[in-house]
Amino acid sequence: MGRSSAPFKCPLCGATAFMAVHVRRPSGNWYRTPFYRCFGCSVMFEDPDAFAGNRVTGDGVDRAPKSFARGDASQKKTDTD
Repeated sequence: MGRSSAPFKCPLCGATAFMAVHVRRPSGNWYRTPFYRCFGCSVMFEDPDAFAGNRVTGDGVDRAPKSFARGDASQKKTDTD
């Protein structure tokens, strides 16, 4: 999968950079996973364009995912839930 020229912006924290996720195998060698992670909040994802909402549709409609408002009381669970 190739990267588009659209700028990345994390829909969760607003960071503008991400990096590939690498893990070390038991042998000591590094392995590049198919995942990326945001520099700001470290959320992991597979497709930077899909995650950031970079969709080219041609109809002028903003298809970017809506940001999750941190601390939104409607999203929090309580002991009575």
